[in-house]
Amino acid sequence: SPGGLGYQHGLADLFSLGAIEVVGGPSPVLYGPDALGGVINLLPQSPKVSPFVSKATNAEGFFRYSTIDASAIIHAETTLHTLSSGLVAAATYEDRGSLTSGEERQPFTGFERASLTFVAARQFLPSHELKLAYFFTRTDGTDRQVPGSFGQDSLSWDFHERHLGFTRYTGKDVGPLEELELTFGFQVFREHMAHTLTLLVDAPRSDKERLTTGTMFGTLHLIAPL
Repeated sequence: SPGGLGYQHGLADLFSLGAIEVVGGPSPVLYGPDALGGVINLLPQSPKVSPFVSKATNAEGFFRYSTIDASAIIHAETTLHTLSSGLVAAATYEDRGSLTSGEERQPFTGFERASLTFVAARQFLPSHELKLAYFFTRTDGTDRQVPGSFGQDSLSWDFHERHLGFTRYTGKDVGPLEELELTFGFQVFREHMAHTLTLLVDAPRSDKERLTTGTMFGTLHLIAPL
C-alpha cells in the first residue's frame, strides 16, 4: 500500500539468493527467541568447491522490465571455483517506479536500489572450510506518506543502506563432533530520514535525522552423535 514501508525496505537482494528456507512454527532453538511464529531464512549463493573439478567459471545476467510499477532491473553475477576454493560475486540495480492503481499511479511507492554480493570459500582439508561473505544494499528516493492527526505526515528517506559481513568456519568430524560451525560477523544500518509534519498547513515543520546503528554477532553450532 502507499503507506506501507515493507515494499522498499527489504534490504536483501532476492536476485542473488541461492535458496529460501521457510520454517513454520516456533523455532527459537536455531533462530533465537523472536522466532515464535516461524522463520523465513534467506540463504545466499555459496561457492561450489569440488575435488573432482579442477577449474570452472560461469557468468550470467538479465534485464527485466515490469509494467506494474514501470520498473527496470539489471542483474549480473559470476562464479569461479577450483579444487579447493570458490567465489561468487553478484550485482543488482533496480529502478522501480510508482505502483499502478487502475490507470493512475500510486504516489509515494517508487524507489531505487543497488545491491552487491560477495562470497568466497576455501577448503584447507576435505573436512575444513573457511568462508568470507559481504552483502551491501542501498535504497534511495523512498518517500512515504502516513496519516496524521490533522492531515498527512510525510516520511522521506534520502537513503537507507545495510552492510553485512561474516566469517564462518565449518569442520566435520572434529573430535567427538560430527560437525562444528563457528561464525563471527557484523551488521551496520545507515539511513537519512526527513519527517515533515503538516499539522499546520501554513507552517509545516520538518525534522531531519541521520542514524547509524551496528551490531556484532557470533554463533556456534555443534552437532554430536547420539
